[in-house]
Amino acid sequence: MSSLSPMQPERLRRFVSVEFSPSSGCLGSIVSMVTDFCRNVVDEPQTRFAFQLAAYELTENLVKYATGEKTRVSISIEGSVRGPVLVLTTVNDSTPERLEDVRKRLEAAETATDPIQHFDQLIQESIATPGESRLGLGRLRAEGELLVSHSIQGRTLTIQVSKTVRRREEVTRS
Repeated sequence: MSSLSPMQPERLRRFVSVEFSPSSGCLGSIVSMVTDFCRNVVDEPQTRFAFQLAAYELTENLVKYATGEKTRVSISIEGSVRGPVLVLTTVNDSTPERLEDVRKRLEAAETATDPIQHFDQLIQESIATPGESRLGLGRLRAEGELLVSHSIQGRTLTIQVSKTVRRREEVTRS
């Protein structure tokens, strides 16, 4: 028996998740989905832009490097002690070589004490090795001011970017 009355529905976490076969044709749709979700839950334009950037960078990586027929992107707003947290998550399978490369890059981005200095270093490396910029993961912390985390389980890579956001009433008071 539920303790909720019919007039008091349980509050659900707000999220959107889509599973798809990675192809370049889906990039715009995924970015639009994330952008629309953010527009509905966050009033801060710089946060919406940061998550639009993250959706583009992470989905582009899915299209380029995922193996298999299924990848997943989800965006959610979750409660925390500090307030609401916006979270973008991607999940995909990849090759062991690619996973090792992305692990190194993600760990460097996650542990950089100065994200802007780390990004500047990535730009210098990019200039020295044309062909593949590999700037996206560093850019998310430097320009987007997002927290970046990852996990690798077997051949499955999960990347999360997140940011604590202000409540709507806090935005209107400032």
